[in-house]
Amino acid sequence: MPLDLAMGLPPEECDDGTNINDFVSRQREMAEDAYDLARNHLQVAAERRKRSHDIRVKKAEYNRGDWVWYYYPRRYARKSP
Repeated sequence: MPLDLAMGLPPEECDDGTNINDFVSRQREMAEDAYDLARNHLQVAAERRKRSHDIRVKKAEYNRGDWVWYYYPRRYARKSP
């Protein structure tokens, strides 16, 4: 049997003065903080991916009258596009 179950928690770890509303609000704040942290990390990762993608992309400039390829896929009978 674990010692904490047999003897109880130490006094510095006991939260005797909290009620359910305080617990719920603390849990909500912790969840919001975790969500904000995850969003910030996702934002940084997205910016890093965009930066590495943009390095490999070559910008194409076209003038009026230039010949370009136009993608017009063939449509097959009885098949969903």
